[in-house]
Amino acid sequence: MIGRPCKYNDQLASEICWRLAAGDALHKICNDKHMPSTVTVYAWLFDDSKKEFLNRYTQARKMQAYGWADQIISISDGAASADTMVAINRDRLKADNRKWLLSKLIPSKYGDKPEVEVITDTALDKNKLSDEELDQYIMLLKKMKKDSD
Repeated sequence: MIGRPCKYNDQLASEICWRLAAGDALHKICNDKHMPSTVTVYAWLFDDSKKEFLNRYTQARKMQAYGWADQIISISDGAASADTMVAINRDRLKADNRKWLLSKLIPSKYGDKPEVEVITDTALDKNKLSDEELDQYIMLLKKMKKDSD
């Protein structure tokens, strides 16, 4: 009996990365008889001699995530033609799972909390503010002081 391949080669690595980028799950890819196990792929990722694979794998995962974002639109558009509550709820679950994954994997783009740049008092040149901007700045300072009391 021939075992599954576990020796690294560029052809397998490229197929894994291309299929990930196209949206396949790693466990699905590794279920194919000609593919290594997921444990082997994870071992390759931690192998210092395979840095190029790690870079390609990371890029493929990013592409996979952007594909999920596209899928959310397709799923949502298709939900309009769903004819049962079961189908509607299935589509909602599929879209919600992808949204949750995106919010965790790429929080800067898909996260719930917007990133806010805070300008401290020392970084703000009050001499360059218009009268309206200066009034807004003073009101904000008063509100912050009131909220902290």
